[in-house]
Amino acid sequence: MAYFCCLLLAIVGLLMILKPALYWDLTESWKSNGTQPSSEYLDNIRIKGYMFAGFAVLLVLILLLS
Repeated sequence: MAYFCCLLLAIVGLLMILKPALYWDLTESWKSNGTQPSSEYLDNIRIKGYMFAGFAVLLVLILLLS
């Protein structure tokens, strides 16, 4: 179960890194009236994606070492 959570976290992180506009479409587009996200917002999503993916790797390492 823990490895599944890590995998899910890594997939969400990779989505945020590789396709931030798709992530915005899935999570935030319903809040706006047809506008597109700013480049700063997309950069912010990418940074959070790196954090998610890094955290997933860290969790896997902790699970493997314990």
